[in-house]
Amino acid sequence: MKMMKKLMAVALAGVMALTLLAGCGSMIEEKEIVACLSDAYKAWTGKSISMTAASSNEAGKAAKTLKEYQAEHPGETIESMLAYNGTETTPPEAALEAALKAENETDGIIVSYAKLEEYQSKFCSERKNMMIAQELMDNERPVYAAFHLTTAEEATVSLTVEKFDDDNYVIAVIRLKDPAKG
Repeated sequence: MKMMKKLMAVALAGVMALTLLAGCGSMIEEKEIVACLSDAYKAWTGKSISMTAASSNEAGKAAKTLKEYQAEHPGETIESMLAYNGTETTPPEAALEAALKAENETDGIIVSYAKLEEYQSKFCSERKNMMIAQELMDNERPVYAAFHLTTAEEATVSLTVEKFDDDNYVIAVIRLKDPAKG
């Protein structure tokens, strides 16, 4: 009986180790990325914004919407779906707005993405969250704004990891609280 318990403990430990290893490629440190985004926003605009991790899974909704759009439009990539095309609203943006914006809502909504990379150097590996945050800033695509987005003082950030084509991406939905609503 003692031997059976030991074997079960070893088997359970093995399964747990494999589970951890299987998820390593897509693990992100959400709170740290949100803090890095807040710092990057301050560096970019010169003003602080209070950013917190969202309790909702809006990023999951955005990823699902983008995957559905991609399935209907073969050849579209995450980059092309969220590319800046001047001031006109693109079909992917309209689909995202429909999925994420409630009726009569005035909060600003930004969707962004960052490709997850595996870094060879210790230097880059240690700064992975900062690099993800910077790429999220670089790839921001306003989906809805009833006010100038740089006037916001508070925001929530929802993050998820999704596979598009052969690569893993962090998908972010940044919801900027309307400053007029206090």
